[in-house]
Amino acid sequence: MNRSCDILIIGAGAAGLFAATWAGRTARELGKPLAILAVDGARKPGAKILVAGGGRCNLRVTIMQGLGIEVNAHGDSTGTLGKLTA
Repeated sequence: MNRSCDILIIGAGAAGLFAATWAGRTARELGKPLAILAVDGARKPGAKILVAGGGRCNLRVTIMQGLGIEVNAHGDSTGTLGKLTA
């Protein structure tokens, strides 16, 4: 699979997802939206964050919502992550 992006973040744990969110918001505020891709060895981005808080970790929910991912009352994603863009 070939994907092009402006910023590639290796590691989609808490720090990687935060970095993607921060970079995207900063770029958007500067009027220069970027294509940002966060990749991880786990099956799903943020998978390791699920260990904390029994799946209801506020940090994870905040990050997911910041990325525009719909989250249900249990803090679970209700959709597909797809390509992360600013």
